[in-house]
Amino acid sequence: MTATAVNEKAFRSGATTVTPCRVNHAPGVPIFGFRLDDGDSSMAYIPDVEYLDDAHRRPALELADGVDLLIHDAHHTATKYENPARPRALQRRGGCRTGARGGRV
Repeated sequence: MTATAVNEKAFRSGATTVTPCRVNHAPGVPIFGFRLDDGDSSMAYIPDVEYLDDAHRRPALELADGVDLLIHDAHHTATKYENPARPRALQRRGGCRTGARGGRV
């Protein structure tokens, strides 16, 4: 296995093109989503992303557009964001559109 430093420039790994893209998370925490294309099929992996406003959805939607497989980390429920007793870290981040209220691919 070879480790590759990641920025927002696409690179090749064998026959696969890997396209990294910064997606929204907590301020100061760089999180990348990835799209992998091999010419026959494609997938997007979008981890630990938060959609606090409409502009935060654009990078994830662009990565996922037309893929055959989407793996998307969406572990916070709408109830967790909307509940006044939610964990402090979520309270500081504000609201979030989740589930049916989130962006559509």
